[in-house]
Amino acid sequence: MAEDFCYVDIYGQILDQTRYFALLSHIPAGAITMQLGDVTTRGYGPLVHVIGDYTVDGRLDTGKVLRSQARFSALWRHDADGWRCHAHHSTSIANP
Repeated sequence: MAEDFCYVDIYGQILDQTRYFALLSHIPAGAITMQLGDVTTRGYGPLVHVIGDYTVDGRLDTGKVLRSQARFSALWRHDADGWRCHAHHSTSIANP
């Protein structure tokens, strides 16, 4: 993950890398299931744009329910350190 990582969740909340890792710390092992759907990629030199969809269902240890079908777009970059995700944006699918 890139140091300048930006995550926009299905509720429109914007998280930087620190806040995203904090969110992950509230997911108990086995508490959330995710099913990845279709994924397409487009390469632009060292950049790759990833577009896809997924279903998530579960609960954080705070009690917050995470249940959605969503589409996402992510931007990855390859450099000397390997692949790093710079941005990930998810949007709920209102009427799948």
